[in-house]
Amino acid sequence: MTVSANVLTDSVDIYGNRITTFELIFPRIVLAEFLTHRLFSRNSSSSRAIPVKRMNELILEDIAYPIHFGKNQSGMQDAGEHSELIKGKYTPKEWWKLAVENMVEFSNAFDEAGYHKQICNRIVEFGQHMKIVMTTTHMDNWFNLRNHSDADPTIHALALCTYEAYKESTPRILNKGEWHTPYYEDGVWSEQADGLDQYGVSLDDALKISTSCCAQASYRRLDASIEKARDIFSKLIESTPAHASPTEHQATPMELDEEWKFTVPFYSWDEGITHVDKSGEAWSGNFKAWIQHRQLIPNHVCEKYVPE
Repeated sequence: MTVSANVLTDSVDIYGNRITTFELIFPRIVLAEFLTHRLFSRNSSSSRAIPVKRMNELILEDIAYPIHFGKNQSGMQDAGEHSELIKGKYTPKEWWKLAVENMVEFSNAFDEAGYHKQICNRIVEFGQHMKIVMTTTHMDNWFNLRNHSDADPTIHALALCTYEAYKESTPRILNKGEWHTPYYEDGVWSEQADGLDQYGVSLDDALKISTSCCAQASYRRLDASIEKARDIFSKLIESTPAHASPTEHQATPMELDEEWKFTVPFYSWDEGITHVDKSGEAWSGNFKAWIQHRQLIPNHVCEKYVPE
């Protein structure tokens, strides 16, 4: 069983506003709790994308268990570790493993009968790990709620991993015009000359590579080539409807000083600023003080639905 948090890219603007991208791995059983944190942008491995055989191989190689098997009591918190044997002979971990192995067998049977992976893979989700790329400008509420003894022990373990990784990471200072680009080279695009960075790559291509790699979390594989990036960007972002969530991980500083607050009329805001809060802080989607790539893409969200 794996619970891990790795900082992919960590940036801060000249005013101290920080943005961090993590790669997380944790048991799917706490995915619902994770998804309640709406300031997180995320892309994850998908039961609809990973082939059935590969999914079941991954599960059996590393079964996702709860952090511990707690004793029952009223309320949301357990009464501590429980060791009562199930049916008089199985430890809780052995019984959980047996349940997963049986569900893998049922999943394979669906697959052999010709059912799509979006059916076959659902039946084994409780034994799966999630791989998630997550970017945010706000970690405090996550730490406050989840890095706490009252939290589910498995998501508590994830929150502790993210806290330790966040605390140990040193963000790189970015100036206006530089970009936070997870998975692209060292995680930053900065123009050197003629619209290209030190690697001879344009901002447009760097953003496409970062977007493509964030989207590839669905496949548990990574191809950072520009050819792959252009192909995925075309299929996801330039298609109708657009699937724009992988463009939520790239960002550039707003570089707005204290005098900007409450003084600049909305029609003069920089492109990508979506709203201002009651404290006068500027936001771009779910990022504060950073322009999110998604907010610069035309038609990234449907404003008026027209049935097919």
